[in-house]
Amino acid sequence: MIVSNPPDIDPESRPYWEFLKKNELRLQQCEECSRFRFPPGPACPYCGSSGSRWIPVSGMGNVYSWIVVHHPIDSRLKADVPFPVVLVELKEGPRILGRLVGCPIAEIKGDMPVKGKFMKANEALTLLNFEPI
Repeated sequence: MIVSNPPDIDPESRPYWEFLKKNELRLQQCEECSRFRFPPGPACPYCGSSGSRWIPVSGMGNVYSWIVVHHPIDSRLKADVPFPVVLVELKEGPRILGRLVGCPIAEIKGDMPVKGKFMKANEALTLLNFEPI
């Protein structure tokens, strides 16, 4: 798998990417209000608290929305098009983007149940994609 634009890994998101390398999905959970947040950040967007912990989550959710990429932004992705990118609402609450794999584009439906699938892009980067349940 080619990654045309690798993510910018900052101090807040570094734990997320490190856990993905171990095939673990963990999200920040506020120590004050207990809500999960994504993307990672220095403070809770709900209560403003700066305390958080990284909690394992299921990776299970439902397709909230999707697009189909027909024109790659990088010529190295030309062989991959068309491919779907889904916004998944996890059972724990946050919404996360990823490719949908193992599903014909014509069969994608809103609210379709999916689960996370780890995909190693290279030695330094593992991505979270999704597949139908």
